[in-house]
Amino acid sequence: MLGDLARKLRLLGFDTAYMGGVTDDFLLEFASETGRILISRDSSLCSRAGSRGLRAICASDLITVLLSLGLRSVSFDPSSARCPHCNTPVTEIDDVDLLRGEIPPDVMVEHSSFYKCFGCGRVYWIGSHWGNIKKLERELNRSLGMSFEDYSLDEGKYLVALARRSMETYLRDGKTIGVPADVTERLRARRGAFVTLRTYPGGELRGCIGRPYPTQPLVNAVIDSAVDASVNDPRFEPMRYEEVDRVTVEVSVLTEPRDLEYRNPLELKDKVEIGRDGLIVMWTMGSGLLLPQVPVEEGWDVEEYLSYACMKAGAPPDCWLSTRPRIQAFQAIVFEEVAPRGEVVRKNLERR
Repeated sequence: MLGDLARKLRLLGFDTAYMGGVTDDFLLEFASETGRILISRDSSLCSRAGSRGLRAICASDLITVLLSLGLRSVSFDPSSARCPHCNTPVTEIDDVDLLRGEIPPDVMVEHSSFYKCFGCGRVYWIGSHWGNIKKLERELNRSLGMSFEDYSLDEGKYLVALARRSMETYLRDGKTIGVPADVTERLRARRGAFVTLRTYPGGELRGCIGRPYPTQPLVNAVIDSAVDASVNDPRFEPMRYEEVDRVTVEVSVLTEPRDLEYRNPLELKDKVEIGRDGLIVMWTMGSGLLLPQVPVEEGWDVEEYLSYACMKAGAPPDCWLSTRPRIQAFQAIVFEEVAPRGEVVRKNLERR
């Protein structure tokens, strides 16, 4: 059932063995002997692999696998690809005459780059299908999110300072600041962002609003979200200017949310990772979002996280099990003040 996944991994250059009709014991033994990562939709098989000290990824979609491998961007490069049928590395053929009789004459005229698999004998060329492959590459990089490069601590400090200035200016003067002239092109890229305000030193939530989708340049999303978090969060009374030195500012830069595909709701337990994924739950009566730092801070497991995300959307906590809502996942880079106007650090999203 993972044949399509195996073919795409091979096109990306991964040495991918694909096996069907074999026993679980055979798969475990093969992974152990070859040092391979086991990929399966079978959670019990993955658990057995883990108990034997083997690395396993319980997934059936390419995005989850790539994220589990720690990749932030990918590129389909024919010179490093493997044959999607037999896994043999393909070889570029410089002398087209060597391929006469193996490919149609019109193809030889229309194309100049050819690649041959000396395992199964297939010949590949960059034809009209290549546009679909590059489209997939763009979609993968948007979903992987960190294709927007890892933001530096200096950039995080800039965004946090910008959020604070936006909040303070609005609370003092009732005006929204403009985009500073010194903003870099990277910070003008369209990104989702959230601004979170917490009381200091208590650490209680004082406001949190953002833009989950990349509809604005990042700097604009931070400026507007800072204002909204301070005065427009319906859960709290609007802040007063006298409070600005009693709250810390946190900025989360988001990847573009992606739909989680699943047939059985229990598959979500393997697709969602605490400390990596933020969640958006959408059902007939509304939607709700939780940032990836929330389950870490609250100490939730995946089932609790999914239940609280449903409740955030105004749905019953078991909505994810019973009504198959649309669920999207995203990742975030988070920068926060240690104290009001104090040091800015990158927040650790690992489970404590």
